[in-house]
Amino acid sequence: MTRKKRLEENENLFDDKNQNNESAKSIIEYDSITYCLPCSKVILETWKGWPHRKAVPMLPNLDGNECEKCGSSQSLSGHKITWLNCHHEFNTGLPDYWLLEIEGKAIKWGRPYLGQEECPRCGTIAVVSEMNYPSTRRELKINCAKCGLVNIRK
Repeated sequence: MTRKKRLEENENLFDDKNQNNESAKSIIEYDSITYCLPCSKVILETWKGWPHRKAVPMLPNLDGNECEKCGSSQSLSGHKITWLNCHHEFNTGLPDYWLLEIEGKAIKWGRPYLGQEECPRCGTIAVVSEMNYPSTRRELKINCAKCGLVNIRK
């Protein structure tokens, strides 16, 4: 295959990926949930794992501008929480693990706290997380405290 032919095929593949990504982005949109900042910081600092392999924990919502758990009125938008991939010093491949970061610099990997909805298996309210893979594929999952990770049907 000639270099020119390979370049043309790669351009066509890239265009298809972008179109698929744009259609995936319009599938489901969520409103940001407001969580209690002090409680969320403590919970988020303990999570370490891989997106969509280990469920993210439910955070306390601010109901009526006050946290039911600690009484604080300090808020945190779910859309300000991001995935942070961590590499050890000599790692040249995949991340060693991921963390949850407040006010992260990049949301290119998606949002771990995209929104909330009912778990289709048990009916409890659960976190919906988003992971954007380098292949431009967007994956949404429900992180249920009872059922674990549940795929969202499109």
